[in-house]
This record gives sequence, C-alpha cells and structure tokens, in this order.
Amino acid sequence: MNIQTKKLEIVDLILKTEKFDLLDKVSKLLIHGTTDWKEGLPEELIESVERGLQQAKNGNTISHETVLEKHKKWL
Repeated sequence: MNIQTKKLEIVDLILKTEKFDLLDKVSKLLIHGTTDWKEGLPEELIESVERGLQQAKNGNTISHETVLEKHKKWL
C-alpha cells in the first residue's frame, strides 16, 4: 500500500466516525506529531513513573537477575 492509498483510507475512516473525542485525538496527533504518554493518567501514576525514570537516570536500578533471585519463591 502506498502513502496516498493510506491517506485516503484514513480520510474515509475520519469522515465516517461520529466520535468527537477520537477526532480530537487524531487532530492533536497530526498537529503535534506525537502522543503524550501522560494524557489521561492519574497524577500520582505520572509522578511515580517520573520518579522511577529519574532513579534510573541516576543509576539507582536493580538488575533483572537480582529481582528474580529475590522473588524466586513467588515465581
């Protein structure tokens, strides 16, 4: 399938939908070129993920092997 065919397919789907929230998301995606992983998530979850990312950036991580060894009795 070439790009023009794909574009026409998407236009057809857009014209057929009555879901405003979906159209709004498609519009934002096309305007901004990316999706925001945080959108729609609870603030405490966003903070937890960001805290974990910062810990990983600082080198404060545990290897997969260490986790498996520690929790092998439950596996």
